[in-house]
Amino acid sequence: MLNIGLEILRPNKKSEKPVDIYLIRYSDTLISLSDCTKLAKALNADLFISLHCNHSHNPTARGI
Repeated sequence: MLNIGLEILRPNKKSEKPVDIYLIRYSDTLISLSDCTKLAKALNADLFISLHCNHSHNPTARGI
């Protein structure tokens, strides 16, 4: 998941008109949901996108 977030930054950095993008984390660490919302509020974010990829070792697991 972190790799996807970091890839989102790449084209923005090369843009002629980059926008301010902040990631909740820049390394493979766990951040609590309450800390995520505190950061979004502190940044006065116009948009907050949460990326999730779920995994199970159970090969018969299904769902979203």
